[in-house]
Amino acid sequence: MIVKLISTVMAVLVGVAFLQATFGIKRAASHPISGIDHYGQEILDATIQISIVISIIDETSSVNKIRGIGLGSLVNHKGQTLLVTHNHWGEFLQDAAEVEISDASHRMLRKISGSEFISLVRYQDAGTLIIEAPDGLWRHPSARDSQIQVGDAVLVAYRQTAGGDQVTLLESVVDSIITVQGLPVYKLVSRDGHPIRNGDSGGGVWHKGELVGNMWFTEVESSPVPALFVSNESYADQSPTNKSMAAALSTDILDSLEENNETGVY
Repeated sequence: MIVKLISTVMAVLVGVAFLQATFGIKRAASHPISGIDHYGQEILDATIQISIVISIIDETSSVNKIRGIGLGSLVNHKGQTLLVTHNHWGEFLQDAAEVEISDASHRMLRKISGSEFISLVRYQDAGTLIIEAPDGLWRHPSARDSQIQVGDAVLVAYRQTAGGDQVTLLESVVDSIITVQGLPVYKLVSRDGHPIRNGDSGGGVWHKGELVGNMWFTEVESSPVPALFVSNESYADQSPTNKSMAAALSTDILDSLEENNETGVY
């Protein structure tokens, strides 16, 4: 169990993307971003931090708590408040887990059980997880169909690990639109070279104040480096790049939730 969990954590939180994608790439000049000051605070108000904690008993019968972190966005769709994040939680999402929900400044908003979180799930695929927002979480802008184009500028929510885990916004450009596992995905390049790091999965991708996707993977660069004190072996020095992939959000998905509102599709 421990080995499997550690493997899941490494695969999920490191965010290394070696994906086989079907490309239909177009290139375009970057469109200047507009309204960052106007929309920025509204986006931050809609951004939440999610922490899911599970307890593991090791071989000495000691209880160890392991934490998985990510981001999410609160949006309004036809009068319903939804929480949109990335479907990356793996074994963290279990009935016995503890789910902590904080705002963009890392102030605690709600604590719920894993079983309650699971009961609120209304949609999931390889890139997106949508739940009915827990009671008390209501501040939100809207979502819209993901009709942005190559060259459009977007704002991406990410955590500042050096700033007390507070969330801020990163200006990025849609470099290409590809298909991964049958899902539309935006390939993003940040304008200032800043990478989206571990724990930012699920961060909202925003265009003109509306949610159009959520963070999925960040590409890394690997350089073979001779290993010291390890004979005949080497290791890869991996560092995140400013190139990321985000799962596109479609209002068709949101519209389908109305038809499945009573039972969900979890």
